[in-house]
Amino acid sequence: MQLIVDSGSTKTLWCLIENGVCVQEIQTLGINPYVSSPESIMRIIQLDLIPNLLHKPDAIFYYGAGCSTSINKKIIYDVLVHINPNANIDVQHDLLAVARSLCQHETGIAVILGTGSNSCLYNGEQIIANTPSLGYVFGDEGSGAYIGKQVLSDIWYNITPEELKKDFFAEFPLQLDYYLTKIYKEPAANAFLASFTIWLGKHKSHTYVQQLLKKCFSDFMEKQIVPYNKNISNKIHCTGSIAFYFRDEWKDVILQYGYELGNVEQIPINGLIQYHS
Repeated sequence: MQLIVDSGSTKTLWCLIENGVCVQEIQTLGINPYVSSPESIMRIIQLDLIPNLLHKPDAIFYYGAGCSTSINKKIIYDVLVHINPNANIDVQHDLLAVARSLCQHETGIAVILGTGSNSCLYNGEQIIANTPSLGYVFGDEGSGAYIGKQVLSDIWYNITPEELKKDFFAEFPLQLDYYLTKIYKEPAANAFLASFTIWLGKHKSHTYVQQLLKKCFSDFMEKQIVPYNKNISNKIHCTGSIAFYFRDEWKDVILQYGYELGNVEQIPINGLIQYHS
């Protein structure tokens, strides 16, 4: 019995696998050791996961946001061991999950465009190049948090077209203090910023929105993709809500840079099940 975990900053998907088939799926809050305390992660495990698991897994394959360092991997490992102390536990970065899920054993560029963003060059077996992710404060180009930050700054700098601004404030609070408090004083600011992409998606045919998306995706290409050796691969495989719901806009930018769009999945879990089978 395996437990395959796909964890992002917004949500975590736990899939209990038996003989290559998912027999149970549990969704909990997102986990990212950069923004989630060990205590909050433990609460998720003890209150939302363990009481609902049908069986204890013999092996746990955890792929998570923020698990690129040995320190953060240990934080996650020390919590996962409470699921089953005797289980074989493997904690990896969520970027490897994307590469394994979408590329399987073929060469390609794997991209995450969700609440955060990241990319890597994958040779079919391992990641051979990775532009570091700098997080939502001064990185995460093209991500939901990055786009959401642009949405809010344009609103308050009066750059947003008036008809869109009126629609925005018809749905969200008027006071600037509300947004500053949510971003600077409360946890999960990246997920809060990313939530505004849902509103943006309702207006994605608007010229302003198209230009905003193009700029954000171009920033991602310039910082994350262009530095890679294009001779190894020019096919980009993507996962994440932003790549999935803004697929057409994302594809247009990819093509402008001379790359080819490969597989696009909202979440990588199905490919991971196939990989570990």
